[in-house]
Amino acid sequence: MHAALMRGCGLVAAATVAFITLLVCYDVVGRNLGLPSLVWINEVTEYAMPVATLSAAPWLMWRNQHVRLDLLGAVLSPAAQRTLDRVASALGLVISAVMVWYRSEE
Repeated sequence: MHAALMRGCGLVAAATVAFITLLVCYDVVGRNLGLPSLVWINEVTEYAMPVATLSAAPWLMWRNQHVRLDLLGAVLSPAAQRTLDRVASALGLVISAVMVWYRSEE
């Protein structure tokens, strides 16, 4: 279940980035060819970028491909690395929950 959810997050991120790419390409080519412009493209891409970012983040963490500081990994024992990874993941969860809560209050 969890793996399917994480893969779904990755799929949403990829589809969103593909959609943004197609919209921007259409807008650029359309302007150069004199085609009518879709006035909503800028707004849709502005709203889609955070969707792509926030749906890619859990997928990247699940795949252990998120940005990390490798300097600590070189000096810590494997057990300390696991502990640090768990603390960082828990901190990411708390920050995400606070952001969701804060956004829902608006």
